[in-house]
Amino acid sequence: MSIKMAKIDSLILKLFEIENKDFLIGSYLQKVRQASKSEIILTFRSGGVVKNISINIAPEFNYIAFTDEIGQMPKVAPMFCMLLRKYLQSSRLVDFKVVDYERIIEFHFNSYDEIGSLSPLCLAVELMGKHSNIILYNQKTNVILGCAHNISQEKSAVRELWGGIEYSYPPKQDKIDILNDSFGGFAGLIYGLSEIGDITNAISKKYFYFTKKLLEKIIINIGFENVLEEPIILFETLQKISKLSDLEFIKNIYGMQGLVNDFILDNYVTNFEADVFLKKKNKLKRKIESEILKRDKVLSAPTNAEKQEKYKLWGDLIFANLHAISPLDEVLMAEEETIPIDKKIGASATAQKYYKLYQKEKQGAKFKEEFFNIAKSEKEYFEEILFDIDIAKHQEELEEIESLFVQDKNAQQTKPKVQEIIHNDWKIYIGKNARQNDYLLSKIARGEDYWFHALNAPSCHLILKQTHDKKTPDKEILEFCAQLVKENSKYKNSGKSSIIYTKRKYLKKPTAKQLGLVIYSMETEIVI
Repeated sequence: MSIKMAKIDSLILKLFEIENKDFLIGSYLQKVRQASKSEIILTFRSGGVVKNISINIAPEFNYIAFTDEIGQMPKVAPMFCMLLRKYLQSSRLVDFKVVDYERIIEFHFNSYDEIGSLSPLCLAVELMGKHSNIILYNQKTNVILGCAHNISQEKSAVRELWGGIEYSYPPKQDKIDILNDSFGGFAGLIYGLSEIGDITNAISKKYFYFTKKLLEKIIINIGFENVLEEPIILFETLQKISKLSDLEFIKNIYGMQGLVNDFILDNYVTNFEADVFLKKKNKLKRKIESEILKRDKVLSAPTNAEKQEKYKLWGDLIFANLHAISPLDEVLMAEEETIPIDKKIGASATAQKYYKLYQKEKQGAKFKEEFFNIAKSEKEYFEEILFDIDIAKHQEELEEIESLFVQDKNAQQTKPKVQEIIHNDWKIYIGKNARQNDYLLSKIARGEDYWFHALNAPSCHLILKQTHDKKTPDKEILEFCAQLVKENSKYKNSGKSSIIYTKRKYLKKPTAKQLGLVIYSMETEIVI
């Protein structure tokens, strides 16, 4: 079982260097691209072979690896990308190495300036968590030509990085190489420690190369009791690793089945993509939850129905008691009501005033009811979208949902990827977000096709496609479709669920703004 690494370590980088230096040294930098703020793609050519190396300095998952998957590039290259193209493109790579015990990879190039003079340049890639960076500097003068991220004194009191100043390595770690230590020093370090966490913590703080996760795996492989009884076994194992002489031994400890490059891709790229996906999902959820909260405020606002009826009652009571009201009266007490009388205009005019207020409130109530119904409909729509976000499993699905809120009318929309299933010669289509649902209703479904949805709950939209030889679906296919809807709804973990279905011709789209939202009729209910 391989070790799942949260962050790339210096030992992994050293293995990556050993694995790939034969190809890289002597190669030519054919192309430089910048996929995003954090990712640079370098294309090297050597002996007719072309390879792309991805360098990502994102704070959470920074890595370096060869890859065949190159995403879409921005139309206009960023400034740092242009700088690298200016100085490095078509240059020969004369050395490739990892700085000892550090997470710094150096690409050494022979470049030529405007007058044809040789100018040795170094592209330093520092993969150090939130301090990750890419720096281009002149090796003769040590002067920085440019950085992916400029670090000023305001940002860091320890180390500045920006064009025009000298490049220097980060402060040295207060550690030693275990090859330069004696067994006595090692044994004294872990003497008396009885917990695996305490041992890994002590070793990782003193020696280079060894992270807590790696140490934990090594100790488990040796056997914790064996380590406690004979710590020399652990000491000799760590020294063997530090020598970097038996690469297969080290790779086996990490659980690598093949290339170091593949291990990096599996650990870091997968984790990075998952992290980007989760962040995008949470960002979308927050946006939709905010929209739902706005509708909740409208729906929870108090109505003026009581106030409205009170005005009418007051007007009626004044007219019913006009004979008993004197011009000097300011209040009428009737039927447990205390009714103010405006003596300046008289009782009759006061009653007319209350009738006008009643009509005004009545019109306002009608408007509020319409506003209430709109808010209710929109809340249901956004709850459906929130469910779509929850069940989304791929970046493309989130992008389809996000496109619902893009205001650019000229923006090109890609064809939604709806799920298609064949069951007993019936074609079934499943839409899992508003964009897919609208596509099903607009492009795929015909009048006689059947539409399925969960009753009064967010769910996928399902279309059972009518065929020439099977005009009426039997009980088995209807229940099969209903079960699929349940599995893709909030009813998923419920004991019993109500699923409805009707023909496409009995569906109406209430508004073009709320894609995928429908009004249905002539429905039939199935309990699953």
